[in-house]
Amino acid sequence: TSSKASEKLPSISISPCDSCDMGAAVQPVSCVLTQPAVGASIALKIPDDVEVCDVSFDDLLTESWDYKTANVNFEEGFILVALANSSGARIPAGDTTTLFNVNFVARSLCNESWFIHWDTAFSDDPTRATKFADTLSPSSSFLPDYSDQWDSTEIAGFLPGDVNRDGSVDVGDLTALIDFSFISFTPLCCHDAAMVNADCVVDIADLTTVIDHLFITFTPLTCGCTESGAAKLHQDADVVLDVEYDHGLTVLSVRSSVVLRGIELRWRGEGTLNPIGLVPSMDVLAGQQDSITYAGILDVDGDGIIPAGVTQLLRVDGSLEILSATASTLQHESVEINLQATRGSSDLPFSFQLAQNYPNPFNPTTEIAFALPEASAVCLKVFNVLGQEVATLVDNELSAGQHAVEWDASDAASGVYFYRIEAGEFTESKKMLLLR
Repeated sequence: TSSKASEKLPSISISPCDSCDMGAAVQPVSCVLTQPAVGASIALKIPDDVEVCDVSFDDLLTESWDYKTANVNFEEGFILVALANSSGARIPAGDTTTLFNVNFVARSLCNESWFIHWDTAFSDDPTRATKFADTLSPSSSFLPDYSDQWDSTEIAGFLPGDVNRDGSVDVGDLTALIDFSFISFTPLCCHDAAMVNADCVVDIADLTTVIDHLFITFTPLTCGCTESGAAKLHQDADVVLDVEYDHGLTVLSVRSSVVLRGIELRWRGEGTLNPIGLVPSMDVLAGQQDSITYAGILDVDGDGIIPAGVTQLLRVDGSLEILSATASTLQHESVEINLQATRGSSDLPFSFQLAQNYPNPFNPTTEIAFALPEASAVCLKVFNVLGQEVATLVDNELSAGQHAVEWDASDAASGVYFYRIEAGEFTESKKMLLLR
């Protein structure tokens, strides 16, 4: 009687996360034999839109086998697993035996399930053939039968807003979205589920939409990214962020033509972790990653707003460089905030800088600009090519910010000159040319 085998990939329904680190799905690979086998070589084609994390033998019959290899060839898209052992253990006959598990992640569809097909007979190449070693004749092998009913995996669709993929949209998803955006930056299990206002990005507008959905208006959540997502960007709102720096403090204010539900900011600077909120009805959420502070200004309970007009938002110790700012309107539309308009000494540098003089060459005057990230004792001098001091342009304490000084070289001879700045521990020199 010839040996027979049936290879199975049991049909399962799963909800994997977006990455292997967040939580992979498990696809068991099983077989049913009419006769025990001493080993096996099993090939699988990796389906499209599937990322294989690894192949595992944990808690299975094959875990203790002394020969097992798993080659996951991402470039060619196949998995080849070889199994054998010298202790006498066999793959039994008659029962369904799971030989190994494929741990993987796959894309998900909003509210829809889809089936992936693990092709178990994808190649006539003998090095990629699935076969079992016959116990009656170790030098021979037998091929399994296959059934399409046993090699499908259903990837469960996600609910919009269900970022942790527990099957419902609740406060757990809200806290996960807040953590991802502003606090611990923990990746979401299902990133696409966070795009609840269809504008194809995850930002403050998605967060205010989830808050409304849970607590206020029960606003329906939209599926992922849609073709019309770009239209969700509010085109008519005029929103400007003002930054004022004075005596070691930065105050951020917003000037808006529309009512806002929240604002998110990214900045680099000194006062990164302790922004003080200046809008009584709004919460301030902030965290730091890679020297950049991410801050959100919104009412987590959903009642508070930022009215149209001018509103002071935050006070922060030190000076800031604003990297980006986005607002959410009452309709949960994203608004890119204009960062161009600033007041006072807001555009503060984050390093000492000495600019090239302008004009250069010059006759007889030129301007030398420099930047101070903090108040410093500054000495700026001009020297000739012999190293002799020609002029002292600055020799006193200056505040942080951009500065410029003019040198009138009416009494100097044509030629090359050097100017040098000393500010705190910073020193730099540059060359300039006077032409009569």
